[in-house]
Amino acid sequence: MHAEAIADVGLRIESRRGKHQMSPSMDEPPSSPPTDLSSPESALAYYKSQYEQLEHELAEFQASSQELEAELEKDVEAAEKRERALQEKVESLGFEVEEWKVC
Repeated sequence: MHAEAIADVGLRIESRRGKHQMSPSMDEPPSSPPTDLSSPESALAYYKSQYEQLEHELAEFQASSQELEAELEKDVEAAEKRERALQEKVESLGFEVEEWKVC
């Protein structure tokens, strides 16, 4: 059961990683600074757009990380609940075995 839960979490992590891989588009600033940074205004515009893009990506990453953390916490709680139930069953069956030994 634990292997299935781990595999499920792994699949969810991989699917989330895919969401964060961004393809270049016309809206995104170039990854390297333009060669024409002769004016302070053009340099400022470039670095400001880079900052805004990174800020947006960080916000998306933080939101999806929080979602994933909540899902993982639910999975851990469910696994702990299953473990407690199975431990109780083991204990109960142990008592039953002892009763059969006495008879």
